[in-house]
Amino acid sequence: MPHDLRELSRQWFERAWNQRDDSVMPQMIAPAAKLHGLAEDGQTLRGPEEFAHFRRAFLSAFDDLHLDVEDILVDRDKTAIRLSFTATHTGEGLPLAPTKRRFHATAIVILRWNDDGQVVEAWNEFDAAGMMRQLNATTVSTLRVPASAVS
Repeated sequence: MPHDLRELSRQWFERAWNQRDDSVMPQMIAPAAKLHGLAEDGQTLRGPEEFAHFRRAFLSAFDDLHLDVEDILVDRDKTAIRLSFTATHTGEGLPLAPTKRRFHATAIVILRWNDDGQVVEAWNEFDAAGMMRQLNATTVSTLRVPASAVS
């Protein structure tokens, strides 16, 4: 790979999530990228625009969200990133009324990169059940962003 994928992975999470940098999405997500595990009903998000809709909705629910990159493993064109994050549920971005509760959760994300330093595929897994327990929500399915938010 012509890029340092460990550094690109770190930059992605820092800029997209912690700095709320909107310009990073078209720079670092390929136009035809497939992003798994973020939309309801197992739908796959495609490209930077659909990811931007997801991110906007998630951040509107958790406006103080902060991510910490704990580990990054690199294998050829893929990186596996272990994350932890904290936030307070203050907004209406998800189909769950704001609880004003703070939570801590973990996630693992696998990113596949192209030679241009863009994500072409991503798999996202996070402790939604643990987060929902901390928010005192009754169902985990309310966590995923509704399809209408990404179309």
